[in-house]
Amino acid sequence: MLVIYDEVVEAAGPMHRRAYWLSKNTDRIEKGRKPRFTSVSDAVNLTPIPVVETTSGTLPPETGELYAIVSTNGCNFTLYTKGGPDSGGKDQELGFFKLPIYPTKESRVTEALLTPVAIIVAVVIVAGVLIVVGYAETHTGS
Repeated sequence: MLVIYDEVVEAAGPMHRRAYWLSKNTDRIEKGRKPRFTSVSDAVNLTPIPVVETTSGTLPPETGELYAIVSTNGCNFTLYTKGGPDSGGKDQELGFFKLPIYPTKESRVTEALLTPVAIIVAVVIVAGVLIVVGYAETHTGS
């Protein structure tokens, strides 16, 4: 199954349409790694499946075998197959899948730049606590 989604690297950044093969990338995505992307044009000869948002209140499609329900945060989806006579007409869940969330070069640079600031802030807070504790101990007669 080919998964196609719109990726945004930063909150205000541009959107990019991405595609990856689900079965070949599930483990990579679970580990927070970048999937091996393929061309969106690979979908040309494939049959699309209906995608329903959980918040839309739309019922699963009546036709077709497969459909997906996207979570409210838009970062996950659950794949279902329509129930047949063998399942008593009940739809069967095939799996819960995460869309890729992985570090980019830009996020690593931002993280590297912010880390020293975070350490300095933490040291200042710890030093402030130690000074307050030391002051209290010297003035209470302990």
